[in-house]
Amino acid sequence: SITNSSYFYKPNESDEIKPHQDNAYFCLENGLNVLTYYVGVDTQNISNGTIYYWNGSHKLAELTHVPEGNLGASMCLPTQSIRKLKLFKPIYLHLKPGDVAIHNGLICHGTLPTKKGTKTEAFNFSIFSKGNIVNQDRFNEYSKLLSQYLISAKDRGLKV
Repeated sequence: SITNSSYFYKPNESDEIKPHQDNAYFCLENGLNVLTYYVGVDTQNISNGTIYYWNGSHKLAELTHVPEGNLGASMCLPTQSIRKLKLFKPIYLHLKPGDVAIHNGLICHGTLPTKKGTKTEAFNFSIFSKGNIVNQDRFNEYSKLLSQYLISAKDRGLKV
């Protein structure tokens, strides 16, 4: 079943989407058994804010996340988790419109910032394997952290 979908629109000169694992949002018992399909709407490359992955980073299992980042991607890896990624090589994708990148819920990834005169748009959706259940305690903790993040974002003047 499809459990999540979103449309990314990163306009001219927008910030990066900080490194994260999708299971930080889903809180599934098994983050390997969920796939996210990332479909580029326009050309994406290293010069205009493409998505990137740390190849093999799913082997680290679920890492600690903190409520920071961007609206729509509110959880990210803190410095101590990012240090663990030094063991893996980052892969920066070059996508043409309609190209699809697929990753599981434990792959560490993010997007580069967009530069002047560029934008990055993509559609993504995630499918959980049958029988993969939400860890309710972790989901409740995530919900609490998300609420704190949204209050903080509002206090900083962002529309939420």
